[in-house]
This record gives sequence, C-alpha cells and structure tokens, in this order.
Amino acid sequence: GERTRLAREMHDSVAKTLHGLALAADGLAGSADRMDPPAVKLQAELVARAARRAAAESRELLTDLRREQGLEGGVDLVAELAAQAEDFTARHPITATFRRLSEETPVPPVPQAVA
Repeated sequence: GERTRLAREMHDSVAKTLHGLALAADGLAGSADRMDPPAVKLQAELVARAARRAAAESRELLTDLRREQGLEGGVDLVAELAAQAEDFTARHPITATFRRLSEETPVPPVPQAVA
C-alpha cells in the first residue's frame, strides 16, 4: 500500500543521495591536500548542500508517513517545530532555530489535522 510505496521511494531517493554524498566526501577527503583552499571550500559546500537535501527528503517522506496515519497518536509538536526550523535552514540562507524554554510543562501531542 501507501506505506510500502513511501518506503520504496525513501530508499530510492534518500539512499541515492546519501550514497552520492558519501562518494563526494570521500573524493574531497582524498584530494583536499592537492586542491587550493577556495576549491576545497566549494566542494565542501556542495557536500553540505547534498546532506541538507537528503535531510529534507527524509523529513518530507516521514511527514507523508505521518499524514497517512491520520489522527492516531497525534504529532509531537516540539519535534515538529524543531524539524520545521531545520528544514527552513536547509532550504534558505537564513538560520532558523527552535528552542524549548522549559521541559517542566509537558506538551501533549496534537491531532495531525491541527499540525
């Protein structure tokens, strides 16, 4: 069903991105001592961008899985807000952070329809 399709899609897209990321990082590590600093910086930025893309793909697919589950269990609002801030940072040149000010008051899960 839908869960199987999403799992297959996650394996195909995220696994390929992560494999490419590992190859790029290995290549950079192996040739960094022969490259000038601006070229190393550019390659490192490309590796970082690919890592952010893989993280965003993973979050998107996990969000789809959560949606498929409907209202059962609800959404961990703290985790969702942290993931959204991280996703925003991955897609934009602005850093967004989420920080919970107090652990004392529990935040109950909210229904998926609300989140």
